[in-house]
Amino acid sequence: MGISTIRGRLAAAVLLVGVLVGLFLWAGTITPAADDRGFPDDDEVGPTPEAYVGERVSLSGTVVATDPVVVEVEYGVDGTRTVTVIGVGATVDRGDSLRAFGTLTDDSTLSADRTVVREPWELRYMYGVSFLAGLWVLGRTLRRWRVDVDRLAFVPRTPTEDRDA
Repeated sequence: MGISTIRGRLAAAVLLVGVLVGLFLWAGTITPAADDRGFPDDDEVGPTPEAYVGERVSLSGTVVATDPVVVEVEYGVDGTRTVTVIGVGATVDRGDSLRAFGTLTDDSTLSADRTVVREPWELRYMYGVSFLAGLWVLGRTLRRWRVDVDRLAFVPRTPTEDRDA
């Protein structure tokens, strides 16, 4: 085996790991429903909400009050605005992340048709479980396969190697 084959395999491995990480990060940016992507969002509505009064919008932010539900919406680099959300169908607590789809009735009130509530621990839980699952799969893979350094390839372990592992 020549060095060019090893370099090619290393490049392919680096590329595949990069794609895996990219897909993992991209999956976290997907909106809850495909048909909601056409609504103006935080960055469009935040600076000039009066321009969107009476229109359907999608806003998200952190819950800062619960009676009524008030969300702090961040837009741009450092802009923030508080919006009262009417029609939240779920129980929310301060600190929860809320995404609301609905009609902007005035420059600081959103009449929500649909809402998605995510508690702060849910994102950490998702990444933690994914990390542990990845370690479990890696462990199972390494018990059944080994790296042949000469060929820079994964090869099945022999029965004697299985007993030693």
